[in-house]
Amino acid sequence: MRKNLAAILLAVLAISSLCIAVAYANTDASVANTNISIQKRWVCLAGKITQWGSTPVNGTISVQARVTIVNDNLARKFVAVSAVWTNGTAKPRGNFTYTFYAAKLVNLNMTRINYQGNNFYLNGTWAVSNVTVTNTVITNDGVTSVHRETNAIFTKAVGQLNVTDKWTKFTLSINGIDPLTGSVRRYVWRTVEMNICKVSDDGKPQVTIRDFQIVARAYGAMPGMNGYDQKLDFNLHYKIDITNLATVAANVQ
Repeated sequence: MRKNLAAILLAVLAISSLCIAVAYANTDASVANTNISIQKRWVCLAGKITQWGSTPVNGTISVQARVTIVNDNLARKFVAVSAVWTNGTAKPRGNFTYTFYAAKLVNLNMTRINYQGNNFYLNGTWAVSNVTVTNTVITNDGVTSVHRETNAIFTKAVGQLNVTDKWTKFTLSINGIDPLTGSVRRYVWRTVEMNICKVSDDGKPQVTIRDFQIVARAYGAMPGMNGYDQKLDFNLHYKIDITNLATVAANVQ
């Protein structure tokens, strides 16, 4: 395993370091210098999707929301929400066709804590996709190779996320599809900033080699496969790949 990690690390270092681009929405710079109320909030939530309407499914939802509010007005924001779900439970081998579904927030309208009976609430526009991966193993003159084709169908719709019951349950309702429901596995509500590359629970605030090792061990995993976790998929490409490794490596301190 150490040799594999070393090889992956060399590959990461061979490409340019990647930075996560965060889009900020800025208010007018002309704010009075007196009577300014500034609040910084950070919500991190991970949940398990168990139902798609009346259909049992295997899925996860991930929320990263960081906002700065000046005098009750949104000044800066970084909100990333993504859900993936499938009927698959194990990593397939050989020739297979694999299907999963995904929903990603692409345009935030509103986010609130303790709003209308919800512990956490947000709404906006979501990109919903149906992804089918076809994997074909080809053997030619004793040499085996893998051919993979991915077909994705996308649509956009308005939807909302409701977190209730003391941060233990959630419902993701998007127009055009059945609601997704499940339980919250963990959440944090703080007034501090945190690097999203901090994926381990080693008690250290900075990103370390331990965080890199966790991402490396999940390399190649897709939603529904063993090892896939949305918190490791920083760019939300629905696969743990070299860009995720490069991102966490660039943040190691």
